[in-house]
Amino acid sequence: MISNPFRTLGSLIGALSCLLGAAGVTGSPAAWAAGQQTRALVSSLKPLAPAQRSSTAAPASLPAAAAAEEYEFVTVDAKGELATNAYGVNDTGLVSGYFYDINYLTNFSAHGFLWRDGDLTPHDFPQALETFLGDSNNAGVVIGNYGDSVQHAVLYDAHRGNWTPLPDIRGLPVNLGDGINSRGVATGVACEGDFLAVFTACYGWTWDGDDYSLFSAPGADLANGGSSPQGINDKNQVAGFFTDANGVNHGFIKDGDDFTNIDVPGATNTYVFDINDRGETVGYYTDAAGVNHGFVERHGKFTTVDVPGALITLIFGNDARGDLAGAFVDSNGVHGFVAFKD
Repeated sequence: MISNPFRTLGSLIGALSCLLGAAGVTGSPAAWAAGQQTRALVSSLKPLAPAQRSSTAAPASLPAAAAAEEYEFVTVDAKGELATNAYGVNDTGLVSGYFYDINYLTNFSAHGFLWRDGDLTPHDFPQALETFLGDSNNAGVVIGNYGDSVQHAVLYDAHRGNWTPLPDIRGLPVNLGDGINSRGVATGVACEGDFLAVFTACYGWTWDGDDYSLFSAPGADLANGGSSPQGINDKNQVAGFFTDANGVNHGFIKDGDDFTNIDVPGATNTYVFDINDRGETVGYYTDAAGVNHGFVERHGKFTTVDVPGALITLIFGNDARGDLAGAFVDSNGVHGFVAFKD
């Protein structure tokens, strides 16, 4: 809600045009989106970037797939819109995310939403060109961001309908809110540049209700993008990913000042997006053919989780029970989904 390399919004438009016009997998080469959440969804809809294609070949031992009966998959779609992305699911079954307006290719309009039991309701920050909602905690407080070329992190109280912008960070005009826990501690990423054009040099942050603490994952290369925290659990463990000097992406867990890398065996790139209170991480990985698959990691064991019939699966969120939220691509476009653990 980040991948390497950073490209302009024009490449996103090209990728989405090709996606929706030709079965979803013919986007232009290196069609990386110019936005944290946008990149997370659209970066999978294209061939690997040159830096990734030239990376050292990984072992072929990719994780086995979960049994089909392990999850009940439910599609989450904003009807009639361009593309939907379910970003988080909390322990009460509240799903949060965002969708791209049907006219996004001309007006660049995106909208946050909340979904429960088949009912999707848009939620937009007043007068904002774009609103993205990330994770929700169990009290129904959702982290996200809004704006245009400048993005502002914000909290949304789903019960009261109140928006509370977080302070801007001087010198980092692209400030994106991604994860929040039950204590109200939030995490996200702040970058230099212009959200609607190109930006880079991204730093992770946590917000304790009063102040930001900025950090970079060890091995993160600012010129290639930097660090991208995405989720936080009630133990204040932060999950995310970073891009190294070779343009390869690695997952990480930050526990206090300690960092642990998360790399799916056999994958060329690994993106971690959330961690629940049991320490289970979720995200997606890229295989040697350039296809992205969702995964769940439990105590060092990785399991592939793909939406049945999907060409591409991206997992962005999990709850304490092990339910999942994410997006998938099929011949009809890009859809959000929630997968309930059986």
